[in-house]
Amino acid sequence: MQEVGGMRDINPENFNSVDEFIIYLEDKRATIDETLRDLKSTRADEKFETMGEFVKRVEASDELVYFPTGLDWLDGELYYRGLAQGSFINIAGASYAGKTTFTIELLKGLAKSHKVAFFSYEMYEKVLIRKFKFAPLEILKNMTIIQDNPNIDVVCERIRKLSQAGVMVFAIDSRMKLRVSNSKLSEYEKNNEISSKLSELTRTLGIVIILINQISEADLKAGRQALKGSGDQVYDSDMIIYLSATLNDRQEVVKRELVMAKDRIGERTFKINIPDFYKKNDYGAISAVEFRE
Repeated sequence: MQEVGGMRDINPENFNSVDEFIIYLEDKRATIDETLRDLKSTRADEKFETMGEFVKRVEASDELVYFPTGLDWLDGELYYRGLAQGSFINIAGASYAGKTTFTIELLKGLAKSHKVAFFSYEMYEKVLIRKFKFAPLEILKNMTIIQDNPNIDVVCERIRKLSQAGVMVFAIDSRMKLRVSNSKLSEYEKNNEISSKLSELTRTLGIVIILINQISEADLKAGRQALKGSGDQVYDSDMIIYLSATLNDRQEVVKRELVMAKDRIGERTFKINIPDFYKKNDYGAISAVEFRE
């Protein structure tokens, strides 16, 4: 389709479907909104607040909120027993470590008392639904799912809209499926753009965003843990969690571990075993992770 001045001829007849037209407009709207925000920030009449005004304003607002995950074995290790409002969290690990399952379990626990949203771009929905079939209806009603258009600008715009509707926690599966509008960017630059935009949302909206990420295979083989592509991802993150799984000779998972590699709020790191729902343990089935289909 021919574009004029960087914009396609905005006529519904020039698109294959209404959905395609809507997605195109959402993409452009996100770009326009971002440009407008940049322009407004450079206005000559822009005013700034003094530190005294800042302190007075923030102290008069609500206290910082911590969201319990509902996983007792994890909440017991977290500062104030929960995920801090305004946090950008990266969860990474090898392909068999259970990143999606663990993230979904977090959302289930958080949805007991808060609205959450799940951007799912990895799993076929008939496979994905198996991970929710044991969840109570009252939890499912608090969860919003989005499966289309992984463009980062569209995702950010939808997060803004959902946050206005009271959604406080967002999870994205996964970083590898997210796309940027400028296809000429290197993978390093794409990582930085995605990380920067998501972390900005957590800071300006006071929400929690969980991004499922990929671990660097080269670092993993060398016995180190690092986000694939790294760049500003580590700097932007308020929390970085690595998941790992130990396999036996039959390639069966016999142990899963969680490593808290960075926690800007709690200011501590730790390593802890992840209790499996099917295994008897001191934590009990309710607070364990359901690694079952």
